[in-house]
Amino acid sequence: MKRQSNSRTRIRSCALLLTAVLSFAAAIPAYAEGDNPGAAAAAPLSSGTAPSIGNVQLNDSASVELIDVMMQPDATNPAISFTVHVDNGGTSDLLFMDYWVRLRTKDGGEIQVHTLPQDRNKNRIAAKSQQDIHFYAVPEQAVDLHDLTFEFIQWDFSEPGFERVLARLSVPGSYPTVIPEGGEETVQVDGIPMKLSVKKLHMARNAKNSSPAIVLRLENAGNGNLKVPAYEYKFRTRDGLMYPLQAKQAQGLSIAPQEAKELELTGSIPASVNADDGELLIGLAIPEPGIIMPIGDLKLPAAAPPSGELGESFAFHNEAGSYIVQLAGVSRVPWDGQDIVNAAVKLTNQGGDTLPVPDMTAYFLFDDSVKVDAKLVNGSQAIGIGANSAIEFQAIGKIPYTYRYSQAKLVLQEKASDTPSADTLEIAVPIGLQSVPLAAAGSSYTREAEGRRARYSIAAVNTYSGPSGLLISAELEVSNLEKRAADMAPLAARFLAKDGAVFPAQVSEVRQPIGPDGKALFHVWAELPEGRSADDMQIIVGDAVAMAADSDSEGESKPDAYASPVAFELPSEKSDVQPSLKQIELFPYMISLSRINTSIHTGKLYLKFDYEITRTGHIETDMAGHRLVLVFEDHSGNQSFERSYDLKDWEAEDDGKASESGNDNALRPGKKQQFTIEVSDEDLIYKTEFLKQYSLSVYDEFQGHRKLLGKQNADWFAVSE
Repeated sequence: MKRQSNSRTRIRSCALLLTAVLSFAAAIPAYAEGDNPGAAAAAPLSSGTAPSIGNVQLNDSASVELIDVMMQPDATNPAISFTVHVDNGGTSDLLFMDYWVRLRTKDGGEIQVHTLPQDRNKNRIAAKSQQDIHFYAVPEQAVDLHDLTFEFIQWDFSEPGFERVLARLSVPGSYPTVIPEGGEETVQVDGIPMKLSVKKLHMARNAKNSSPAIVLRLENAGNGNLKVPAYEYKFRTRDGLMYPLQAKQAQGLSIAPQEAKELELTGSIPASVNADDGELLIGLAIPEPGIIMPIGDLKLPAAAPPSGELGESFAFHNEAGSYIVQLAGVSRVPWDGQDIVNAAVKLTNQGGDTLPVPDMTAYFLFDDSVKVDAKLVNGSQAIGIGANSAIEFQAIGKIPYTYRYSQAKLVLQEKASDTPSADTLEIAVPIGLQSVPLAAAGSSYTREAEGRRARYSIAAVNTYSGPSGLLISAELEVSNLEKRAADMAPLAARFLAKDGAVFPAQVSEVRQPIGPDGKALFHVWAELPEGRSADDMQIIVGDAVAMAADSDSEGESKPDAYASPVAFELPSEKSDVQPSLKQIELFPYMISLSRINTSIHTGKLYLKFDYEITRTGHIETDMAGHRLVLVFEDHSGNQSFERSYDLKDWEAEDDGKASESGNDNALRPGKKQQFTIEVSDEDLIYKTEFLKQYSLSVYDEFQGHRKLLGKQNADWFAVSE
């Protein structure tokens, strides 16, 4: 009987031991789960830095501290994370697998605890060292962080259930779960402390959405280079609703020691949702368990009201993606009896994929009551916005030049195919308008629009006299800075006198594409009334824009505004009249006349000379309206005549040489000897004793007005040098 009793006792003891072993193995999933404990170790380990909840003594020389208790308040993924800081002050290694931590709710239920993949091998804590071990738990239903209790246990086979509770730590009601407004959150990234703070919140609102734009400051407070993990950011409303935020230019972001950088986070919240009193949630995706580990929760400040300053960022979103809008510049420039309000709008794609240029309309709203339709002009002609790139377009509206306003807004609307356009974004327009860019006399202006990069300068200014007054003409030289041939966009211009008077101008066209580093010359001219001086004039030049639907006889819209206007101070005019007819400049041509002589034979006057006409370099231009005029005048008034030659015909010359035919009376580029002009005058032979001297003058005639370039006096019947 005694032998049987001992046998039963041994069987019972073995069973209890087996049960204890199985229970022990089941109780420590952190060290048993996963076939590849280091699978996620390549990602930077990051954790929040929340206050300590308490300390627990493990033995005489080792203790743990519960820190960084945080919760991701997401109904679909309510992850809880915490850190156990182990301090082994003993002389031998501490096996942390002899201990565990349980997580319980206020009703006694248990939430399964796991070790983060990066920390699964952190079991042996060396003597005289410290170690952080990071844990997470995913409750099956919503819990409150302040209802949680952490039980620290030691496996002990002598205790019922084979575990001994060392301590229970509860999350106090005063435990901060949200960093207050204006506060700073410190997180750890691979052991390097990083401080997070919200610097600013903008909230753009329209009929469909509220669009937050959050400026997040990240400061490396450590001594090593910090690579910012690919955090996930969410906007949490005061009602607990979550909306994702996109971090612009965050990919691959690194921060040097003691350096700070800023990220802009943007998103979209339905207009029906109250977006006031929100929070910024920061989490880190842990791929293997498939959770978002909470890193930080920062209270957002009240949305800053629009400052109305240039460069202020606004966000809007559509099905294609997220855009940042900035007002880059605003000007009010004259146009006949009206002024043009020109707003430069910068549209930025800070994401990683190309976005289409949104189809938008716009209007200006003055003093909250006067609506003026605006035309949007895409100066770069871009059809897409590349990753981390921007384009700029112009919003153009017209108002009476006498109109004064105290408040202005630019309202952007996105077109919808099946519904009327809805207001997408309102941007306050500064009242203190900027002047348009001004290029001083002799300097140039460079335009940086993508696909249309060019340099503009005024090559020369000419004034011409006519029966109705003065004509002023500026030669605008445009250099193509692109690597491809580019079409020269039609231009519009106005002359502006120093007293504010505005004179409509006309601009020639250049229809041929201009190659890389090539140049084009535009003639910009206006008629000035009698008595009006051309001194101290400026010209304002911009891309020609047709605001109205009117068109000419060929069906082309008439320009009635300009976009991207630029002002130029005019250089001094070269007005000296040359005393000889050599090296006369009529840009882009150089003209020289020599060996000038006269003769009379059988009732005809013959004027002969050698000439050379060369083109200065290669520059595309339109010489329509320009004529070279030769005027012959006898000093005693016995004979005078003139001949004119259309410079447009010179542009059509293909061979660049003058004809050698003696019967060819056309003056053209090239060289020719004894070019002859024949004039019938039966009576001139009887006046030879009165023929002493004459003059031959060269005029530049433009639009029926003339400018004298050179005048040479000569003796009759002699050959000049």
